[in-house]
Amino acid sequence: MTLNECYSVPDHLARQIKSMDPMLRFHWDKERHLARVERKVSRGKPLDPSLVSHIADYEMARDGYCPWLAFTPTEDNYYKLIYTIGVVDAWKLGGWRAVADTIEADELRTQEERRRSWKSDIHMMAVEMFRHLNTPRTGWRPYEPKVE
Repeated sequence: MTLNECYSVPDHLARQIKSMDPMLRFHWDKERHLARVERKVSRGKPLDPSLVSHIADYEMARDGYCPWLAFTPTEDNYYKLIYTIGVVDAWKLGGWRAVADTIEADELRTQEERRRSWKSDIHMMAVEMFRHLNTPRTGWRPYEPKVE
């Protein structure tokens, strides 16, 4: 798939991305010199083309797409793109509510781990202090007056 005179996306990668999500398309941004992945708006209202200032944004809005990702079209970025599409596909993860629930559960778990870690640190300091204060000492004691 040719983006412009200099850049193209290998056909097998374009087919693989289309098979992952048929609503995606590649588009070349002439002003920013980036390849863009755009997604067809299936629900809601598409962007109004009169509100955008860049040519690529106008074309995207006119065709009923929304921005999804921009990248430099190099060989190593193609495989990162496939990985990113697979990881952030919210519908395969159960929809946006499921993703939000997972994020909130992770945040709560992180807070609980921090609280447990803090309690553990305080407990260890208390153990060290208890051992220090209850250790029998011999020899000169700085808190008792010296007898001469």
